Amino acid sequence: MNRREPVPGYILALILGFAGLLILGVYLRALFRGGGLLGIILAALALGLLAYWIREVTHLFKGEVEPGKTEGGWDVDVIEDSEDITIVARMPSPCEKVAVLLKGRILQVKGEENLKLSIPLKEDVRISGSTYKNRILQVKLEKIMKKGGARDQGGGGGETPQPDWNE
Repeated sequence: MNRREPVPGYILALILGFAGLLILGVYLRALFRGGGLLGIILAALALGLLAYWIREVTHLFKGEVEPGKTEGGWDVDVIEDSEDITIVARMPSPCEKVAVLLKGRILQVKGEENLKLSIPLKEDVRISGSTYKNRILQVKLEKIMKKGGARDQGGGGGETPQPDWNE
């Protein structure tokens, strides 16, 4: 999972404390103002929204990035089956040329203007094909098998000659 620089815990506690006091104030105001059933429903809704908001803010300050997203604006899907891994990535901006390199168990994608993405892989693979069209990059990786059918755990990778991306 990608990480951002964490925010100190006291800032998170301060923000959550203020939010909790605000919601508690709304709840108590609705309860003591004689809002009746509507006030109780609104207060319950406010508490539910607070719980959701606290969870989202906690994820934000812990530095967690939403699945399928990376910090640089790349949307990445990894599709794996028994023999292949397919990486589908949407480039954050259009590029004339894109380079795909495999170094050990790390797939590196490089575009123009310092667009870079590194994807760690669980197994040794080799690039069997790649396409780039309309800001969508698709890389097909073939899993490397050892003799006897077991997966190769060492070596693998290397730089792979790239096709001409200008179709």
